[in-house]
Amino acid sequence: MGTNAEIKLTSDASGFFKAPLLEPGTYRVTFSAPGFSTYHADNVIVQVGQVSSLLPRLTVGASSSSVEVIEQTPVLNLESPDFSATLSTSALQSIPLTIAAGPAWP
Repeated sequence: MGTNAEIKLTSDASGFFKAPLLEPGTYRVTFSAPGFSTYHADNVIVQVGQVSSLLPRLTVGASSSSVEVIEQTPVLNLESPDFSATLSTSALQSIPLTIAAGPAWP
């Protein structure tokens, strides 16, 4: 708190961490872990030759997500076969037609 210095440390599998060259003084220690709320310990006193013990209580963090689905009804023209939105008249007229000769159907 006095120097405003910031040191980032990672704890071992047991949750212990060391800051060997930390100057004596009063500090604010912040704990964070994925999926948990951040925990702050204020007024942590560090003295020469002594271990400073902290017992942080991490609580499960608030998880929020949202999905927005917007449904739009497709516009269907049931009155007439109108292809004007996708094909022009000249495109329709230039479509090749194949007429096959075959047996006459009764």
